[in-house]
Amino acid sequence: MDRNALKKIMTQAWTLAKAGAARFGGSPVEYLAESLRIAWKEQNMRQTISWQTSKGMATVVVHLQTSKTINADGDLITVPTCDLHITATVEGLGLVGSGRPQKLVNHPSGAVATIGKLALRAENLLQVQSAIAMVEATPEWQAHLVADKKAEQAWREADAHRAMMRKVMGY
Repeated sequence: MDRNALKKIMTQAWTLAKAGAARFGGSPVEYLAESLRIAWKEQNMRQTISWQTSKGMATVVVHLQTSKTINADGDLITVPTCDLHITATVEGLGLVGSGRPQKLVNHPSGAVATIGKLALRAENLLQVQSAIAMVEATPEWQAHLVADKKAEQAWREADAHRAMMRKVMGY
């Protein structure tokens, strides 16, 4: 991890510590350990890959969102979620795509995949796939996969029960 990333983590940790001290009282130092854990966790959930293209600097950000704030009739509520966001931007053009890389076959430019309108060469695709794998290795994403499997199993059981009841009831 480079020096700038560590500086960003420390700056974010101190900001969180100061906010905790202002809200709950005490000294920011008392909140620093937990703030560092939170900042480090958030850093591991966001991976950024950049490289130079003919159009400008291309950046792909892979981010795992674990909570979001929704507006429920004027009340702001923070709800847990587990969403993987992949966005591609090019300097000067802005957002050019989002979502997982889509494979290409025999593209004339040598690109092997795309994210929206951003073409990826093999070395860039490997970096993006590595970033996705790092985010998907987090405990939050693993817990999300387990919960999805349980929900899918429950859905199958409920569907089988509905089918059996339709048969018994003569529908």
